[in-house]
Amino acid sequence: MDYSKRYPITQLRGEFILLSWTKAYRSVTAEYNGELLFENKTSADLKKGISVHHPELGEVTCKFAKEKMVLNVLVDGLHSPINKDHPINRVKTFPTFIWIIFAGTCITFIAELLSAIKIPYLLVILFGPVFCGLAAAVYCVAAIHLKKGKSWAFWLAFGLFSLRLILLVYLYISGVLSANGLGIFISLLLRFSFLLSFLLAIPYVLNYMKHENYRKHENGNDELLDVKI
Repeated sequence: MDYSKRYPITQLRGEFILLSWTKAYRSVTAEYNGELLFENKTSADLKKGISVHHPELGEVTCKFAKEKMVLNVLVDGLHSPINKDHPINRVKTFPTFIWIIFAGTCITFIAELLSAIKIPYLLVILFGPVFCGLAAAVYCVAAIHLKKGKSWAFWLAFGLFSLRLILLVYLYISGVLSANGLGIFISLLLRFSFLLSFLLAIPYVLNYMKHENYRKHENGNDELLDVKI
């Protein structure tokens, strides 16, 4: 084989699957503690994935990553920490989305401070400067911790956003908030598009939480163990 790489096993600290392959992945072998798991002679099978059952590990799967011509290894359904398709890599892109919501909340906060319109006291608490300032702070905390891979931060941001959206819809329906039809449409359209983005992200977060439940492993070596022979 021309190349080899260790793929740490999420469930077993210090254990790994050793993949070895030739150029263009024409031949790929997988080993665990010196035991041969499989040997594949064609790269075509790696597109859909090669799975074998091991009495100790469960199902071991090897397949190409979705976007790059690199290999992923899954053990009993859980990604190796160094997989390109590991759900943490997708989860860590979500903070950008939350920062956008944070920026919008800050703009609303500033607008409320500058506004001289008299509104009911309850509305000040809910959508005035105090509430907007607190919401912005929560979004900031959520974005920072989600970037660190803390799944609770996603649910915090999602819960707060959903609550504010429900309250906003209620206030529009009840007539407490007034705006022209186009203004209401644009406001709700933007917010429901953000809500849809949250909902689409949930499966990725749930998948990541399965991995998060395990203790953090030492970072695996993302480089090849062996250069071309």
